[in-house]
Amino acid sequence: MKKVVMTFLITFSIVQYIILFSAPLDDLLERYRESYFEGRRFLIDISKNETVRYENVVKEGDDKLVMVIAPEKLAWLALDDRFYIQNDNSLVELEFPIMDLEDYLMDILESGEYQLLYMKQENSSDIYVIKSGPQTFAIWVNSKGLITKIVREMSTGYRTALIYEHIRLKEDGGTVRRYFEEHPVTGKVVTTLTPILSKIPRFFAWSELDFVTSDNMSVPVIYGITYDGAKVAIIDMDGVSEETLNRVIRRFSSMETSFYTKKTEDTTFLFVGQVEEEYLIQLAEKLLSD
Repeated sequence: MKKVVMTFLITFSIVQYIILFSAPLDDLLERYRESYFEGRRFLIDISKNETVRYENVVKEGDDKLVMVIAPEKLAWLALDDRFYIQNDNSLVELEFPIMDLEDYLMDILESGEYQLLYMKQENSSDIYVIKSGPQTFAIWVNSKGLITKIVREMSTGYRTALIYEHIRLKEDGGTVRRYFEEHPVTGKVVTTLTPILSKIPRFFAWSELDFVTSDNMSVPVIYGITYDGAKVAIIDMDGVSEETLNRVIRRFSSMETSFYTKKTEDTTFLFVGQVEEEYLIQLAEKLLSD
């Protein structure tokens, strides 16, 4: 009888421990999915002490509007499970989703493929630290249940942070839809970059999708920083003029730049980076492998 009671107590303690370390993140996921808020945030490359991006954000349930202020003005939005990026005064629909660090983190929480290492309270914030594969996330949540800071660190030691300068709850929605209605959709981007974009979160700590004009076409270009801290650009060269390629290359500083072209059945991709060519070759193989 004593053995049965002891077994029950041990099992009950384990169940309590599992609930304690899983329920808070389930609640965090649910609160984020349903939240309505607006704020201003910036993304920092901690390893280089460099601000990468500065932007305003409006989130209304599943809908989101992100207006990049710097380094270059750009806006993208998610509305009714469709994704758009602003091109001048109009919108272009994308055939692939756009995700920021928050979205990527929520996908990890929803998948359950993570370990909660610890949690603690600091001032008026709850702090959670989780590990998923080669990356570790520290998440700050304020007293209103809003995420105010995310720090991601890779096993290589490379770190980035998303920090809200200010953030507040919204009482109602409609901002994202109004923005959509004020900017007509003039086209849809169908690109061979789609399979690469789906793998970007696995290999890039930060990335953005930009568009350059080539012969009256909007050509998508991926700019990003890998988990090793390498600045890289990827462009589909099919039908792209030499002038457009030069515009992409000018985004890089005067530091030594390497190039690598990778041919596939459909097109040829150009990889540009401030790294050795061998690094670009290995990155291309990872991104283009099945």
